[in-house]
Amino acid sequence: MSEFIKIEIPWPQARASMIYEESIKEELNKPKFSMYGLMEIDEVVDLGILDKEYYFESRNVAEREWNGEDAKADGMRQSKLVEQVRYLRELYDEGHKMAYPLYERWLEGLSLGYEDASRRWKILPKKELDHINSCMGENLVSQTLYMGFPELGRENLDIIARSWGPSAKLADNICDLWNDVSREGYINVPREEVENLRGLEIQNDKVEGVGTELAIEKSYLLSKIEEVEREFKRSEDLFMSIKGEIKINEERFSLFKNFVNALILEAKRTYNL
Repeated sequence: MSEFIKIEIPWPQARASMIYEESIKEELNKPKFSMYGLMEIDEVVDLGILDKEYYFESRNVAEREWNGEDAKADGMRQSKLVEQVRYLRELYDEGHKMAYPLYERWLEGLSLGYEDASRRWKILPKKELDHINSCMGENLVSQTLYMGFPELGRENLDIIARSWGPSAKLADNICDLWNDVSREGYINVPREEVENLRGLEIQNDKVEGVGTELAIEKSYLLSKIEEVEREFKRSEDLFMSIKGEIKINEERFSLFKNFVNALILEAKRTYNL
């Protein structure tokens, strides 16, 4: 007989990601710079405060700022994005070789955000949902890696991001399941597996209502966590094989591993596993 676990409001995220990012900002001597310059835009669209077209408007603003034109930011959110693009452009002008690839990933992230926002409240088939989440995961992991390990070069870091991205996004989805469904309308369980969720009112592959007792099937949840753990180990081995004899900041690599593995710990803690 199936056992379902109530989906609770998640615990506050661990500090591991902040510690990793701080080590990079200290080295770059840019204390106000953030690798995740898109978060302000994501938040307002995800919560329905602004429409998904805001992503494209923000992309145009970011491109103008990078090119030294009048960005004409619309409000506080875009102003913060402009500030981050300005810091990134400064790093590029100072000779940081991964600044431009990160800028390209930011533009890509804004386009992916628009695509992602287009699926709110929809139950997608597995192939389509996996594609969106894989692209978003790769984008986020590449942003995390570029400034941390520039000595490996973009080509190698993109290979690692493609490997680590899907499982990192899966881990994030597990941690944020309550927020994704209840507050933002993102259903990160595909049509073929949606029976493992309880508490949704679904009609024609669209969520028409969310109950107060959201729950997920326990064995399904455990299988997803095991998948994340397995893929994280495979991606770490890939990182080490690509690194080979290249000298990297080993302390930072340890902080990076703590950061990604904290996602697994957060998932287990959220569901009392």
